[in-house]
Amino acid sequence: AWVLTLAALLETALLVPMVVLGDGGWQQFCTFLATLIVSGWVGSAIVLLVSVVCPAQDLAFAVGSGVVALSLMVCGGYVPFPRIPPHASWLQWPSPAKYTFQALSIAQLEGSRLEPLLDEAALRTPSTVAANIGVLGCVYVVFAVVTMLALARKRERR
Repeated sequence: AWVLTLAALLETALLVPMVVLGDGGWQQFCTFLATLIVSGWVGSAIVLLVSVVCPAQDLAFAVGSGVVALSLMVCGGYVPFPRIPPHASWLQWPSPAKYTFQALSIAQLEGSRLEPLLDEAALRTPSTVAANIGVLGCVYVVFAVVTMLALARKRERR
C-alpha cells in the first residue's frame, strides 16, 4: 500500500502544477492526492479479487483488462455521460473510474472559468469530491470483503 501512496504523491506533485485550474493551493493538492490514493486502493482490490477468483493467471489478466477497459469507456472522460447510449448508460454506476474522474474534475474545475463543463458533461452525480471519494471507499470495502470471502472458501494447496 505504501508504494501506491508514494506513486500517488509523485503523480500529484507532477500533475497538479501542470493542470491547475482552480486556486492551486494545498487544499486542491491534498484533494487530488486523496482521490488518487483511494482510487489506487480500489484498483488493487479489483486486481486481487480477479486473481483470487480466476483459476489461471492468463485468464485473470484478460478479465482484469476487460474490467478496466469497460470502466474507462463509461467513466465520462472519453464519452460524456449525456452521449452514452441509453442501453449502456447503466454501466457508469458500477464503474470505479467514474467516481475518480468526477472527483478529479470537480476538484480542478470548480471555481474556475471552466466550471460550466461540469454541468454540460453531467459530472455532478455525486456532486462533491468527498461524496465521490466516499463511493470509492465503499467500493474498496466491498471488493476487499468479497476477496476475503473468496479466499476463505479456497482450499490450501501445497
